[in-house]
Amino acid sequence: MQSTLSSTTKLFVILLIILGLLNFIQAYATGLLFDEAYYWYYAQQLEWGYFDHPPMVAWIIASSSYIQGELGVRLLFIGLHLGSIALLYDTLQSQTRVKPLYFLGLLLCFPLFQYYGFLALPDSPFLFFTALFFWAYRRFLSKEDYLIAFVLGISMAGMMYSKYYGFLLIFGVLFSNLNLLKNNKAWLALIVSVLLYTPHLMWQIETNFESLLFHLNERPNHAYNFSEFTLGYFLNVLTVFGLMGILIFPLSLKETKTDLFKKANWYAALVVIGFFFISSFSKKTQAQWFLPIVIPLFLLTFHTAAKKLEQQNYLRILLLSNLIILGVGRLFLAFEHISPIALETHGHSKWVKALAQKAGDRPVLFKNSYQRASIYQFYSGQKASSLNEIRYRNNQYGLRGYEEIRAAKEVVLLEKTREKAFDSIAYKDNSLFYLKPLETPRIYEKLIWKYEDGALSLHNGHPFTIALEDFELNLARLNAYKEFLGAETISDFQFEGGQIEPGQTLEVNSAFLRNVKHSPFFKLSLTFDGLPPNIQGLSLKNQ
Repeated sequence: MQSTLSSTTKLFVILLIILGLLNFIQAYATGLLFDEAYYWYYAQQLEWGYFDHPPMVAWIIASSSYIQGELGVRLLFIGLHLGSIALLYDTLQSQTRVKPLYFLGLLLCFPLFQYYGFLALPDSPFLFFTALFFWAYRRFLSKEDYLIAFVLGISMAGMMYSKYYGFLLIFGVLFSNLNLLKNNKAWLALIVSVLLYTPHLMWQIETNFESLLFHLNERPNHAYNFSEFTLGYFLNVLTVFGLMGILIFPLSLKETKTDLFKKANWYAALVVIGFFFISSFSKKTQAQWFLPIVIPLFLLTFHTAAKKLEQQNYLRILLLSNLIILGVGRLFLAFEHISPIALETHGHSKWVKALAQKAGDRPVLFKNSYQRASIYQFYSGQKASSLNEIRYRNNQYGLRGYEEIRAAKEVVLLEKTREKAFDSIAYKDNSLFYLKPLETPRIYEKLIWKYEDGALSLHNGHPFTIALEDFELNLARLNAYKEFLGAETISDFQFEGGQIEPGQTLEVNSAFLRNVKHSPFFKLSLTFDGLPPNIQGLSLKNQ
């Protein structure tokens, strides 16, 4: 028995090393996704939080920043993926012997789980800490001790530092076993996680919860549409599980959930599924939001699924077909010349090189494109930023600010209008972008507009005085779903004072709002030097 277990474990380790090598090669050969470049930009300045996500993804990228190129961005994510697999394997091994080929074959049939094995995205550490959470919880149920409670606390904090919806899994496990509320060591795990997460909570307070408010209220939306919202919800669930969903979903319903660990897996999956199903009646869902349910449902159904794979030849054929399809997709991602279609990872070097030659050492200010700004910055090594218009959305460039842009003697603005352009470049889809020179642009993202009880004010959050002259005041109208309705310039508007001091809040005459077409929400933007109206604060509710 011992020799059989040893040989099985050796085979698992060999397969894991092979998978790691394949992901290593893939990470080296594949161009960055836009989001990966954006998270790389995060990592250029380590903080306790970022506009779109908690900080874990940036911390991991920064840890391997001494390695150049795409591999330097992705290296540690490969290790986290292998760690996730090892934890899941060990969690299942504690119940009964697991056959490595069936284990890895079934697990890698989940498309997003496989692709996150080499991509630098927040979901990769989230999967690792989720696997660690269930690994530790299984041991906590059999032997409560302080070490396991501490590991549980670390895993919960790690999930929350990776993706905000990690709390759904935590609540799911709690609902499956309410006796945890009476358990001192469970409370110790919670205290450890809260203490570890406190720096991020403090960061949220320091930034006036701008990131959290954006996710809750500021994302543009529209009226309910079944095909986009609820039908999209079901399609995204199917996307996460791939072809093997036809095996996993029925088994998850039939599987007996008698012991506390199986109940924990089932409840955790149900909380995630239910939460996003309810939210699908108010907003669109994204496929990666359902990634949390992969691990609990896999742990719940694996042993039964493995038996069915042994017994049913068509299931093995389906599994192999799924793996081949995903493998071919990975080849297309890495090698542009064999891909029948252009993919997001293709063609960055050509347009970045062309733009860098024309911009020289001048920073490039991309209009409404934090994705292109980060890709350009990564592949060119030159400074870049995104100028976020009031019709666009805020992001980390707007949150961190434009100090480097304001400090530059000359900046190149890249946008699609030809007026005042000195040159143009073709993007990888052959669309034209025009280059425009800007001398010492004045962009003040911390001039924050507020509108409360009919009183309009402007607050200067910058540590310097701003001259209120030679400006243009623009107003964007938004509907109830924060969709852009239109914009207009407010003419003949002047401030009573000629400047605004650091930390000062100016009361502003709001009479001009009476002449503006009514809308549920609006945004104001004070711009200088003929720049596009940029975001200055959250949407203002029309009163």
